[in-house]
Amino acid sequence: MKRISNIRRLFIFIIAVAVILFTHPEAALAGAKVSLPADAGIGETTVTWHEGPRIMRARMALDQMAVITEKGITPDKEGARGLFHPAARAEKSDSLILLRSPETFSREVILEKIHAVGALAGVAGASPVFFRGATCLIPTGRIICRFRDSVADDAVVALEKKYGLEKTDKNPGRIRHLIYRAADPLRSIEIAEALAAEEGVEFAYPDWLRSRSKKTLPDDTLFKDQWHLRNTGQNEGTPGEDIN
Repeated sequence: MKRISNIRRLFIFIIAVAVILFTHPEAALAGAKVSLPADAGIGETTVTWHEGPRIMRARMALDQMAVITEKGITPDKEGARGLFHPAARAEKSDSLILLRSPETFSREVILEKIHAVGALAGVAGASPVFFRGATCLIPTGRIICRFRDSVADDAVVALEKKYGLEKTDKNPGRIRHLIYRAADPLRSIEIAEALAAEEGVEFAYPDWLRSRSKKTLPDDTLFKDQWHLRNTGQNEGTPGEDIN
């Protein structure tokens, strides 16, 4: 009987709590932390574009800038750092310098700084840095576009003039699959969206440089022998000569 009585009390307690939460839902939030999306409240620093049917979003970093260098020319790295922030850290890789400032700027200020750095000698362009989750995205200024086969050549030329697009090499083997360069990396995102909405355009989206993250190794016991996936010099091979 005592066990039945305890179960009855527990049942009554659960019912009472449910009634309180239903009639006073704010009680459930008392002292709770509300998690907001990473880009909540960003507004004008968030960009949106389409990649096929998917809607993609990224937020602009207000403390970083990407400097794209010209091939074979040494850029004025210190000049770029001084224009951005004297205490900025510079990370160089291939044809890119990533500048990180110890402080954040407004959208207007960081775009002014990007414009000033882009005018330096040896600099092919300067661009804002975006993040989609933990992935770093840098617009290259290129737009990847596919026209429908039914679109006439003069209609394609008209759209190129309308958006001020410079045609680069055609995608090999695909006559209607073109790669364009916009005058400005940031504008390439807006132009790609507008171009994608044009009649006769199958898709158009901005080209990005994306950060690469380290992946975990598979637990396949034979993975160490698959030199084409990860060449560490096994079987007297050359380390690094693999699919990566």
